[in-house]
Amino acid sequence: MDGTQRKIGMQSWLSFELDGIPRRVEGMPMHVTLASYLDGRGCGNGRYAQADRWLGGAPVILLDADSEGLAVYRTVDSARLLLPQIEGTVIYTAEGILRLGGPDHPVVRALQNHPELETEPSACAAWLIALFEAYYRPDLKNRQQLRSQLDLVISRTVDPAALEAAAKEVLEEAHTRLAKPHRSSAGPGGQAQDRYGDAFSAVLFRPMPEAADFVYVDDAKRRYYRPQTVMELLRLKAQYREARLVSGGGSFADRAKAGDTWPALISLDGVSELRLSIAHPDHWEVGAAVTLTALEEALGEEMPALAKMLRRHGTRAVRNRASIGGHLVAADPRSDLAPLLMALDARIVLTGLEGEREAPLSSFFETDRRTILRPGEILRSVLIPRFTQELLGARGCSTRCCDYYKVAARRQNLPGVVSAAFAIELDHQHLIRKAWLAYSGVTDRPIRARQAEASLVGKPWNEATLVATLRPLDQEVAAAGDELATREYRRQLVVTLFQKFFYQHPHPEQAEPVELGATLEFLRPAEAC
Repeated sequence: MDGTQRKIGMQSWLSFELDGIPRRVEGMPMHVTLASYLDGRGCGNGRYAQADRWLGGAPVILLDADSEGLAVYRTVDSARLLLPQIEGTVIYTAEGILRLGGPDHPVVRALQNHPELETEPSACAAWLIALFEAYYRPDLKNRQQLRSQLDLVISRTVDPAALEAAAKEVLEEAHTRLAKPHRSSAGPGGQAQDRYGDAFSAVLFRPMPEAADFVYVDDAKRRYYRPQTVMELLRLKAQYREARLVSGGGSFADRAKAGDTWPALISLDGVSELRLSIAHPDHWEVGAAVTLTALEEALGEEMPALAKMLRRHGTRAVRNRASIGGHLVAADPRSDLAPLLMALDARIVLTGLEGEREAPLSSFFETDRRTILRPGEILRSVLIPRFTQELLGARGCSTRCCDYYKVAARRQNLPGVVSAAFAIELDHQHLIRKAWLAYSGVTDRPIRARQAEASLVGKPWNEATLVATLRPLDQEVAAAGDELATREYRRQLVVTLFQKFFYQHPHPEQAEPVELGATLEFLRPAEAC
């Protein structure tokens, strides 16, 4: 791909590169997924379209842009991508990696060195794709990141210890090659080589071209629009009131598999200003189309609770496509992200042709999966405050504690039964200046326990304050009147998770955190791979 921007009118065909070969697809229904297309071409022996997304889906590699706009390889679930979404992109399958990488590629070699990993085809393909992305990730440096990378390999036939051993071998070679001087030369068949010394790396770490303007129309006159500016997007939304906005595409692909169709879809993928994370002195401005992976890359180090939450949301393939705006607009009562953003005191920016307005994220959600979005509006960005020592000091605070907790049937790739995020700001006398207690999974929308928050202000952060808060907190959530809140197990979690937060963060009566349950992994210093 030469990086030049093309202006394309309405067309009934689309093109992309698959395993190094240009493809042109004509007349395909707009709602067909990449997985269905691959199965239709006899790829993967039927494993793509039949894949269960809760068991890792049908992963492939997509050449995408990272949080700085540089080209990187991302694992994505082909069953959660509509075909028009891959117009102009580069895709690799597990079979393509084996063929193009050859026996000397470290990931292919790992397959040969660990025959115990040669299990049923879908699991084998999943771990090959996971290791491929890991190999080209210069930011993958600790054990938690590695486990997060491998979380899409959900199979009883794969030995986790053997998989982790193979991954470490691959990463050691990647780190060794990255330490060497860069090189650029012609490889086998005249292909350019760079950085890692193989044909796959020639395009990496260079600016990704912006997605071209694109309009696709299928034989049933259904249309897919990919505008390049917010104004174009808003005009299309006003013109086609029945059109739906699509970014990551996961929910639309799931519904398409169930037989749903739409007269028109408007993609956010081409609007570059919605894919930016901008650092201001006192806050981050995160565009609605920023993926959860890009969000972690930009803010994860500065906000550990956010990184912790993202590691437990779906799989790597899901996070590589799901966007922050799409997640929030879905208004899922069990949202993983909403409670944490509430605890970070986030605000949202809503934009329409008539102008912009701001609102606290905590007031964004209404009942029955509705939001305060007006007709014609979009969620443009999320504003997340920064909590530097200087900014805290200006508010008369000395310390801010923030953490996230999720209770689910499985560690990865399942929605939480209850998710919670808490934050407190303390002054120099260890008195609480402000508190945030946010939950999802306990009512029909994510909520903050505002009465309990108010009751904490001005009190010392100690065990007596904790005990005095638990009963009012339980009553406040139960009084929401939702059926979920009356279920005993969920009500117990409301107070238990807040207790866990208290004991896991040092306070005047306790110099060291108490080790409690599964969150222990995130309390220890990151282990090197």
